[in-house]
Amino acid sequence: MREMNSAVTRGNKPHDVRCNNQRAVIQLLYQHGEMALPEIAEHLGLSRTAVMKIARELTKQNLLTESGKRLSSKNGGRPPTLFTVNRDYRYAVAILINPLDFDCTLMDMWYEPRMQIHQEFTAEELSDRGAMILAIATAFDRLMEEMCLTRDDACGVAVMVKGVVDVEGGVVVFPIGTEWEANMPMRDDLAEALGFEVPVFIENACRYMGYAELLSFPAYRDELIVVIASGPHGVGGCVVDHGNLSHGANGFVGEIGHMIVDPFSRRLCDCGSLGCLEALINKTAVIDYAMEFAADYQESELSEKARSQRLYDEKDVFDAADRGDALACKVMDILALYLAVGIHNIMVTVDPNRVVLVGRFCLMGDYFLNKLRKELTLFPKFVLDSPTEIVLSNYRGTQNELTACMRGAACYAITQYLQDMEKHSKSEIASR
Repeated sequence: MREMNSAVTRGNKPHDVRCNNQRAVIQLLYQHGEMALPEIAEHLGLSRTAVMKIARELTKQNLLTESGKRLSSKNGGRPPTLFTVNRDYRYAVAILINPLDFDCTLMDMWYEPRMQIHQEFTAEELSDRGAMILAIATAFDRLMEEMCLTRDDACGVAVMVKGVVDVEGGVVVFPIGTEWEANMPMRDDLAEALGFEVPVFIENACRYMGYAELLSFPAYRDELIVVIASGPHGVGGCVVDHGNLSHGANGFVGEIGHMIVDPFSRRLCDCGSLGCLEALINKTAVIDYAMEFAADYQESELSEKARSQRLYDEKDVFDAADRGDALACKVMDILALYLAVGIHNIMVTVDPNRVVLVGRFCLMGDYFLNKLRKELTLFPKFVLDSPTEIVLSNYRGTQNELTACMRGAACYAITQYLQDMEKHSKSEIASR
């Protein structure tokens, strides 16, 4: 686990120093779970007196709580008291909106789900934006009611959609996979439907999925990472630069699936372009490649199914490649090459410390990953000392991808809340 340096910066005002140190303590506890005050002081390079004062203030606010005693002390004295972040201090609500349904999940301060509502949209809700927003707001109220919480217990609502998002304006600029009109003011619509003061964040789902990587690997907060996520039909991603999501001038950062990797391809993408990465490596492409080359690999276990158009599950191709099936390996070679071209373009554009593959990529098997890494070695390297590392996410499979979205969304909303902690703490203390 990485060490954290003192949050004290010369020239800062006392108010800023105190606020920064409070955030540093909270972030350290998120990383370690629970710690004694002397350990916190040592990690942050602060005096024990300063840490005791911070702990007293945050405990008074109920943001920190005592979690027990250390079983033994190194010096044989009294076991020190352990502190942790109070998981029930506030809650974030993470909402993933799909073309036909949505998931609304109550997340605690440790980014863990407490209750989830999965609901399909009715025909009216699919055709009427107002009805759709009302359904989501109603699900929010149901969560709070069934968990016996008040609206004041919510610190933020993080909404995830598919498409290009104007984050600052809270507008879904180009929705993907739905019949929604362009430039939908979703943040304002939902805030009005909720009817009370709570921060509402609208973001592309892949960005929050990528943000969840910071929870699995806190060291990523000190790096520039690119996350590439793939489902059966789409490819997306995000750039996380030292803990911050990048968006760009028009919100296009992370639309990796629409990077053109073969300008001569005739495969049409949903965006209207030819040769997009998404169109060249999605499930349809996998099945098409298998059928296209089946006649050349008649000894393959997949050949007959592909030639008779009975190959429906791309996982059959992934698994066969790991067994050394020639036709499956041919298909995976094509996928690896196209993804390698895309990653190479990313490497020479943003130069990340590592590229994290999420979702469907984690199911493609060892043959694909080894082939991908080999393809990347064929491109010239400008810096040989620290090549970009290609790693798989811990979030694998459909349910885990949903978990990543929800945890990433909660982490983002709670992080924003904690960054404004001083204002919240003042108002809470004044109201007591």
